[in-house]
Amino acid sequence: MIAGCGGSQPFAPQRVPLAHRQTASGDLVYAASLLYVTIATYPDLKPTARFRFYSDTAMLCSDLAGNVFAVTFGQIPAYAYKYPHGATTPSAKLRVPQPFDASSCSVDPATKDLAVGLALNTYSSGAGVAVYRHERGKPEIYTDSQLSWAKLVAYDDSGDLFVLGLPPQHYGYGGQPILLELAKGSRTFTTINGLPPYDLTYINGMQWDGQYIDLQYSWSIAQFALNVRGSIGQVANWIQLNPPGGVRETAPGAMWLDRQNLQIVTSAHRRRSLAIFAYPQGGNAIKVTGLLHDGRFNSVTVSAAR
Repeated sequence: MIAGCGGSQPFAPQRVPLAHRQTASGDLVYAASLLYVTIATYPDLKPTARFRFYSDTAMLCSDLAGNVFAVTFGQIPAYAYKYPHGATTPSAKLRVPQPFDASSCSVDPATKDLAVGLALNTYSSGAGVAVYRHERGKPEIYTDSQLSWAKLVAYDDSGDLFVLGLPPQHYGYGGQPILLELAKGSRTFTTINGLPPYDLTYINGMQWDGQYIDLQYSWSIAQFALNVRGSIGQVANWIQLNPPGGVRETAPGAMWLDRQNLQIVTSAHRRRSLAIFAYPQGGNAIKVTGLLHDGRFNSVTVSAAR
């Protein structure tokens, strides 16, 4: 649960310093496009490998040990594949129980539990998350009748899991999303109110930054803060990223917040290249690649060398 200061400033969370280290030699970026995943050096963004994925679309996340997880999106049965740092073939294959599709993932930094966002591919209720303890085995399933699609999931540093998704009446199209929290040790979700009135279609990423829940609205990032009770929140700050391709740049794929180096990695240049932005300053990119190939990146993560 995000802690607040209370008193007259209920939306001023206590500052939690971000972990920080210099970029290590050997750090990598994994970027997923249609059918393929590209690996590039980080922060130089020079491509080193490319491999065919197991479904049309991969949604990516990573843990502190440099393992990358790629979940299949848009197919049943669905799977989460684990790639050790630098690998192009998986070391593990985790099955998502039917009838669920998979849509996103996040790793608890304390326990290495892997959470996979679930979708039902119907207008039915009862989607949620599959949690794989220590990144292996059969998952525990947590569902909520409000959800038909858990588009984005994100752990905070305390093991609380946040889920951003849609109710059944909006499945597959968009609409006002709902934000839920599965507190550490709980089996039921809590609804969090106060999200900006934006269609879920335009929310591409969600991560915890040590203080806020960061929500990526196209080229803007909302730092969303909760009050001390955790049932309502509001946007504390907006961070603007200037598209390297100018005002006509198409929307980016899902961002990855590299907390260790205070940088944001996302797609740019009609989504066929990658860009790095300073965090939380935003503004102009500090590094942009050339076009890597003819696909469009929809998901990206950083794999730290150890």
